[in-house]
Amino acid sequence: MPIYVDALTVPAGTPQNNPAVLEIEVEEYTVTGYEVFFPPGCHGQVYIAIYYGSEQLAPKPAGAALRGDWETVSWPEEWRVPERPCVIEFRGWSPLATYDHTVLCRVITRPVEQESWVREQRESQSLIVKFLKRIIGVR
Repeated sequence: MPIYVDALTVPAGTPQNNPAVLEIEVEEYTVTGYEVFFPPGCHGQVYIAIYYGSEQLAPKPAGAALRGDWETVSWPEEWRVPERPCVIEFRGWSPLATYDHTVLCRVITRPVEQESWVREQRESQSLIVKFLKRIIGVR
């Protein structure tokens, strides 16, 4: 599982309408998770949102943002990238912060070699479900 890691420094007083931006270029077909580490001292004053172009990927709903202090915010994902390579942006702002903060941003992906195996597994499961529905008479 390839993991892309980089750091985003969000200067003190950065407004939401002019965020600091970190671009991570992903080569794989599927993103399986994200992680953002907020170091000690952020005190929930650093906001992060993840984008593909103008579409906010995380968090949901659009307009929401991740925040934290001395913690890693992470979650599983299953997002098929629309192009390869694919640029994912981490946007950060901190309008009330009095000093710069650097957060670690990670994108976790599925290796290209596993893509065909996952597709075959899903197709097999679909065929089994169709077969079972036909046997028990469910449409």
